[in-house]
Amino acid sequence: MVVGVSDELNKLIDQSNKAVLKLKKGLETLKEENATFAAKNPNSSEARIRENLHAAVTRKFREILKEYQAVQTDFKKDVREKVTRQVKIVFPEANDDEVGRMVADGDAATAQAIRLRMTGINTEISEDWNKVRATVG
Repeated sequence: MVVGVSDELNKLIDQSNKAVLKLKKGLETLKEENATFAAKNPNSSEARIRENLHAAVTRKFREILKEYQAVQTDFKKDVREKVTRQVKIVFPEANDDEVGRMVADGDAATAQAIRLRMTGINTEISEDWNKVRATVG
């Protein structure tokens, strides 16, 4: 399940990055068109309006892009902290360096290690339960 969420998130990030590039190219195209228009129509108020509008849209684009990057950074930090907590719970004997390596290995490797550990724990619990039942029953 973790891998599925991670794959979906990566798809969304890729789509967002493609949209950002498309917008950036569009803004560059508008800037070139405005320069061409200004060259053909010197001292034109429309040319100044177009330049001002382009500058305003570009400024807004940069603000939104910074906000997007900040949200993305915060999300990655939150995921890293969550995975670190999970690894420490499942592997309490691991030192900070080992936990750091497990977290750095990525979602799939860490998830697999946790699954393997949990399978072992479940087997131990099941065996202990069977012993208790055999003793009582």
